[in-house]
Amino acid sequence: NNDNFISFTELKYIISAIYNLYGLNKEGKNFEYKSYELMALMDINNDDKISKQEFIHACITDGDIRKLLVPMFPSR
Repeated sequence: NNDNFISFTELKYIISAIYNLYGLNKEGKNFEYKSYELMALMDINNDDKISKQEFIHACITDGDIRKLLVPMFPSR
């Protein structure tokens, strides 16, 4: 919504798009769980939104997040 933050609703939309892109099953708990898990990992200050800095930090420090966003990127 151009506020420079990712809300939980926006994060779920992003995860849904990634699951669609890679042909992953969005049914069941896995999709919802992944959205909650990523929000908890990325939202460092617990304000229910992810800032650009929080997003970059998560991508740099968490190999699983990098692998989800860019599957061919080495996760170290």
